[in-house]
Amino acid sequence: MLSVKGFFHNTINTLVRNLSYDVRMIIAIGLFLLAAMFVYFGIALKSSVTPKFKIGWFILAGIAGALSACYLFL
Repeated sequence: MLSVKGFFHNTINTLVRNLSYDVRMIIAIGLFLLAAMFVYFGIALKSSVTPKFKIGWFILAGIAGALSACYLFL
């Protein structure tokens, strides 16, 4: 039976570590640009938009930034 630790270890190996460094760098740059775009959308929204949408853009930026860091450092 596969444990939770083994599942995450196999998933990280398959999605991150088995890729070549060049591909990982391209994915990380793309995710970083996506995070920057999400921050821009969070800042540029007009005040008529509900604050929930602004918070959502910043949450998406944090997720994209964290994934970018994973592809760079793992």
